[in-house]
Amino acid sequence: MKKTAVVLGLLVLLAGCGAADAPVASDTPDWRGETPDWQVVSVDPEDFGISYADLEDLSEFSLDKLTAYCLGSDGIFAEEAFGELYHRFLEASYTCVAYFALIQEEGALDTLCEHIALENALYAYVGRETSVSFTGYDEWPERFQSILEELNEAYPPGGEAKVAAALRLAHAEALKAMESWEGAGP
Repeated sequence: MKKTAVVLGLLVLLAGCGAADAPVASDTPDWRGETPDWQVVSVDPEDFGISYADLEDLSEFSLDKLTAYCLGSDGIFAEEAFGELYHRFLEASYTCVAYFALIQEEGALDTLCEHIALENALYAYVGRETSVSFTGYDEWPERFQSILEELNEAYPPGGEAKVAAALRLAHAEALKAMESWEGAGP
């Protein structure tokens, strides 16, 4: 009798543990799997020991360090950095939005959103107007658009919603700029 009670108790405990991890039906990807890894909220490259002496492998940078690198760079450093940030956004958009919402420095959010949107507009333009084809290249702009729609629905008014709105505005402006550039001709 005592063994039966112990076994039943263990079964109830195990059943309860399994229920907490049960998948939840949803039409959107499970963004809760994204794990924030920032140590500090700063846009100062010096806080991360960034010197811009040489091009670095940015794929190994944490999101906080990459963001500071982007905001402190120019020229080829900025091109590479914002390209990496764009791909990070496609991979873990909710994590990026959560981190960007914490940044308080004036103009930083607009700069980040503008460059991410410009990267997307450029990929959309290149995919539409040229015969250049890379794996996934033509899927990125569509993925970006679906992320913007998800973000619009995911956040109530607040910090993250402000980031999502800034991204939508920057994206619309980048697409408009690409359209006017296309119409200018050679």
